[in-house]
Amino acid sequence: MKVAVVGVGRWGENHVKVLNKLGRLHGVYDADVQRASQIAQKYGTFVYSSIDEINPGSVDAAVVATPATTHYEVSKLLITKGINMLIEKPPATDLESVKRLYEMSKGKVKIGIGFIERFNPAFASFEECYKAAFSIYFYRLATGSNVKDVGVVLDLMIHDINLANHLFGNPKILLKRVERENGRDITAEAVIDYAGSRAYIISSWKSPSRFRKIFAFSDSAFAEADLAGKNGSCSERGKEPKLVDGKDTDLLEAEHLQFERFITRGDPFPDISEAVNDMKVVEEILS
Repeated sequence: MKVAVVGVGRWGENHVKVLNKLGRLHGVYDADVQRASQIAQKYGTFVYSSIDEINPGSVDAAVVATPATTHYEVSKLLITKGINMLIEKPPATDLESVKRLYEMSKGKVKIGIGFIERFNPAFASFEECYKAAFSIYFYRLATGSNVKDVGVVLDLMIHDINLANHLFGNPKILLKRVERENGRDITAEAVIDYAGSRAYIISSWKSPSRFRKIFAFSDSAFAEADLAGKNGSCSERGKEPKLVDGKDTDLLEAEHLQFERFITRGDPFPDISEAVNDMKVVEEILS
């Protein structure tokens, strides 16, 4: 499988590094020509002079890792060219644009979304334990952000919205609160009901330390995950706790391997249809 990378900033370079390791890298593009040339030289690949040069005859898919506010236009162009995509979250910064990408892609291309926490062993190993929860708490806190074009909900919180929607299905927001600074959301919290199971989600750029954890309570079990440390446990009444330590797992590599199976075999992967449902929650929280 051959994959081009569009956008080779800090996170885009991570995609390049993993694809190069897997032997899947097939060219890079960035609006910053000097940056693109540096990355191409570093990883032994070549530079596309424009996105128009990326064609389905030469690649099987493209990664879209440009700034979030450009995802929609880049992805729309790649859809018209018939190129499958892995788009970094969010696929667009508003619900209607995500819906348009979904409709445009139907029957034409496959679009996966970079919800990397779905491949975190601390989450993936205990999905059944989480699904049994009547209360689940998601904390995603950071000391700030290098992201300039979106707020904390689209930068951080959307990860946990996706995890909760994946686990439980149809969301109903019971409570929301957003703190803004200079016009951007910097802290957000929401309580979401899922037909009896309730998710409490808090994200912030104001924390003195990085903290990404899940705590889940059910009638017979307690589960917790340290997403940053990639470890977790599920303790069921009367049984020995189940533990996982995934500190050596490369989450982005796991994501790319599953994305390849999604493209070639139709295996499950967080896709554009999920993103539509996630963005409905995002827009309601921000409204």
